Amino acid sequence: HEVVAAYSPVNDLGMGMVLKVDTDELYRPIHTRIEITVLLLLVLVGIGVILLRWQVLPLLKKLVRSEQAARDSHDRLLASGAHIRVLTEVSPVGIFLTDANGDCIYVNDRYCEITGLSMPQALGQGWASAVYSEDRERVFNAWYEAVNDRLPFSIECRYLKTDGNIIWILAQATSELNDEGEVKGYVGSITDITERKRAEAALKESEERYRSVVIAMSEGIVIQRSDQTIVACNRSAERILGLSEDQIMGRTSVDPRWCAIHEDGSPFPGDTHPAVSTLRTGQPQSNVIMGVYRPDGSLVWISINSHPLMRNGDT
Repeated sequence: HEVVAAYSPVNDLGMGMVLKVDTDELYRPIHTRIEITVLLLLVLVGIGVILLRWQVLPLLKKLVRSEQAARDSHDRLLASGAHIRVLTEVSPVGIFLTDANGDCIYVNDRYCEITGLSMPQALGQGWASAVYSEDRERVFNAWYEAVNDRLPFSIECRYLKTDGNIIWILAQATSELNDEGEVKGYVGSITDITERKRAEAALKESEERYRSVVIAMSEGIVIQRSDQTIVACNRSAERILGLSEDQIMGRTSVDPRWCAIHEDGSPFPGDTHPAVSTLRTGQPQSNVIMGVYRPDGSLVWISINSHPLMRNGDT
């Protein structure tokens, strides 16, 4: 055995004296372990440097790029938000935003101008207070039904403004989705259609007045489309021709059931009827005499005037 230290006994006391200590032998195991540990550390550091170069550095670069992209996206979002705010403020229609439950969270100035509500008054469900009382339940139910079913919304209704005026509006909205495809709210618009409604009402009144005049006339009136199909007639036409409205509607001039004749008794072909000539040439026909056999076999003589109804410059 290698001697690290030598001891010499002193009398019979069981004690000894160190005669020699070999320091090289004493610290050799420690030096060996230190050398091995240092070598392992160097190997680990080398491996770490390799991993850092191949894995960590690309990951860090990717993280830096992602952070920069997120920063750029945020900047673009801020710029886009500013543009959207400008657009909503200059928009000719009222704009509103709601949360996923359908409660209003934003309206633009035009919305307030149209409805007569201030922004605080319109938020939440306050917008419903401006809806005309007779339309309120219908609008309220339609709106929250669309929200619950995640459907687009569109309705025409009346609003009562604070000055007492009643206006017609067209309200439309569609859902706004988040990145997960879930509804996070609704974006909508309202358009003042009061003038259109007034024009429609005036047209309807005019049509009803015209219809009343036509019905009251003793002369028979028949309206034909460009394909010669009869689309309207009055009661006098039914009486003169001996046919009901259902029997007249849908017929054309060339329908053989007319059994029309000239004054001399010769056949009056459908393609030469006054209405057909007017449709073909655009020129009116006046005082054309025609004999028509009624379903009961009786012959009635009629004087026909035809006049074109022009639309957009076409016959």
